[in-house]
Amino acid sequence: MLKNAKLVIATSLFALLSTAGLAAAGNRFAGPGGEGRKEAHARLRAEVDYNHDGQLDETERAALHEKMRERAQQRRAEMLGKFDANRDGKLDDAERGRMHDQMARERFQKLDRDGNGVVTFEEFKAGAKDRHARMGHGRKGKVHARGPGATRGRR
Repeated sequence: MLKNAKLVIATSLFALLSTAGLAAAGNRFAGPGGEGRKEAHARLRAEVDYNHDGQLDETERAALHEKMRERAQQRRAEMLGKFDANRDGKLDDAERGRMHDQMARERFQKLDRDGNGVVTFEEFKAGAKDRHARMGHGRKGKVHARGPGATRGRR
């Protein structure tokens, strides 16, 4: 009896962690062509759902992880090609600093909708709303985590 209970708990925990891992991986993945992370992950899941049952079995999950690893390696190679000035195959502190500056500049330009070099509070809020939507967050059907000290009715 105890052995069966342990097996059920272990299986449930594995399923939960697998699902959480796929969801977290989906949040890190951004697709080509500017598609949102949620859409890109759904497209990738559909690509590896070989039996088209809407669920990923162990083999399909392994294929998904492999595709995601390939995407991360491709992104790393792109970053090295763009920012590795001394071509040693890694980013030193100065190169990493230039990469972070460039990424921050790009994010700022996305927020600065009128291009005047100043991000107003309204532009900031609009950018946050856009990012929130791209990340697949929303009130309908979603469970929102609340931090310590949060009250139930407060948003």
